[in-house]
Amino acid sequence: LLEHYKQHRPFSEADLLQLEALGGWISLIIDDMQSHLELKHTKRSYRELLGKFIAKSEEERKNIAREIHDEVNQLLLSVKLNLESMERLLLGGQPEVRSILELSRSRIDRVFDELHKLVLSLRPPALDDLGLPQALDWYIHNCSDCPTDDGLHISMQVKGLGRRRFAPVVETNLFRIAQEALSNVFKHARASSAKVKLDFGKSRLLLVVEDDGAGFDADSLLLTSSDERNLGLIGMKERAKLCGGTLRIDSAAERGTRVVVEVPIGSYDWGAY
Repeated sequence: LLEHYKQHRPFSEADLLQLEALGGWISLIIDDMQSHLELKHTKRSYRELLGKFIAKSEEERKNIAREIHDEVNQLLLSVKLNLESMERLLLGGQPEVRSILELSRSRIDRVFDELHKLVLSLRPPALDDLGLPQALDWYIHNCSDCPTDDGLHISMQVKGLGRRRFAPVVETNLFRIAQEALSNVFKHARASSAKVKLDFGKSRLLLVVEDDGAGFDADSLLLTSSDERNLGLIGMKERAKLCGGTLRIDSAAERGTRVVVEVPIGSYDWGAY
């Protein structure tokens, strides 16, 4: 096009300057587009790697939880039964030995309780066997007995789910988001009540975790890279993105906190799963 124009009138010095400026602008636009594409590719690669890491981590959690349940618990149970047999063989004598055996059985029961909590935190069986609502209900029921919650009352509301199951990637990530949100309530909110809502609508899946506690400034917290809650918030947002959704946090001092996750139905980002 420029050569055709040149045949009708030679380029003047002003034309050359304008063409040079135009070429510079075009070069900047091309560079900007290239940078944008590279950034988009980097973000996609990062999300794929993160998806693989989370999938591998969840699989390891499941294996460890299964091994604790199937192997370690059975070994402890056999030890407990042996102690009970020894106690019966004493036939009422040797009270010192009986006291030691009773103490040992009591400690084994405590270990059972701790292992149960560990299995729950690693990978609750209900998440694989029954689904997200049942897993959340089980987690809430068990965490409500935690002494750190200071009598915190947690309720759960489920709408529109029926017998439907989500894709595994969605169930896993929404469970972990709710788990992290509730953990923050236990540790930091000083709340008297909290609610977990799960709503399966026609166009989107909605998870809400809210409390009436102290609240916080989410924007300021995200700028504090060393804060434990900051890492948790970033992790929740990345998990929401992995299943094609968004996460929003509404909070203010003394006005509680509301975590909202919205996942469009049929548009999950399957990533590496």
